[in-house]
Amino acid sequence: MFRRLLINYGNLFILRHGQTTPNAKGYWYNDDEEDINSTGIEQARSVAEKIRIIDPEVVFSSPLRRCVHTAELVLDHANPSAFILNPGLSERYLKALEGLDSAGIREKYDVEMDFPTSTRIDHLPDIERSDIFRNRVNTTFEEIMREGSGKRILVITHGGVMWAFLDIYLGMHTIKPKTFNNCALLGVNSLHGNFVPTLSVNMREDWYSHVNPSWRGLPL
Repeated sequence: MFRRLLINYGNLFILRHGQTTPNAKGYWYNDDEEDINSTGIEQARSVAEKIRIIDPEVVFSSPLRRCVHTAELVLDHANPSAFILNPGLSERYLKALEGLDSAGIREKYDVEMDFPTSTRIDHLPDIERSDIFRNRVNTTFEEIMREGSGKRILVITHGGVMWAFLDIYLGMHTIKPKTFNNCALLGVNSLHGNFVPTLSVNMREDWYSHVNPSWRGLPL
C-alpha cells in the first residue's frame, strides 16, 4: 500500500546539490572539484528523509564532487538498485565567470548575468553556449528516462541543469528567480512524454511568487 501511494509524488525527482563556498559568496562558477561546505552537508542531511520517503529505485548524478558528496548523504537511508554517474548532468561550463558574482561580471564584461541559462554570455571565452548546454540537457534526460523507464528516478545535479529541464519539458521560460536553493527538490510525473509537477521542497519564496504559485501546494 505504501509503495502504491508513492506514484502521487511522481516518478522523476531532481535535486540540486548542497551549498558550496562559491555558492555562499554568490559566484556564478564552481570549479569541478569544489565540494559542499558544512552548510551544504547539513542541507543534504536534512533532505535525506524526503529522499527516503520517495524511495528512488535508480539514481543518476552529475560526476562533479559537490553532487557525488550530496548523493552520499541523501542516500544514507535509501537503497536504490543502481547509482549512475552521467557527465551530461554536469553544470553549464562557465569558466570565464570564475570568482565573479553578478556585479563582478557586469564590471569585467559589461554583461548583465541574470540566469544560469543566459544567452548574454555566449560570446565570452571559456563559456558553454546556451544552445549547446540546452541540447546536452535535453539529450541527457531523454537517456535517463529511457534507462529508468518504469522506475522512480532521482537525479542529483546543478541549478542550471534544473532550469534547462523546466524550460525544455515544462515550458518555464521565466528569468526569476535566478537560481534554486541548494538542495531544492522538484518532482514531476512523466507519462507518454508529458511532464506534470508533483513535488516542491526547499524552494525559494520567489519561486512561488514569480514562477509558479501552484507549486506551493506540492509539499512532501
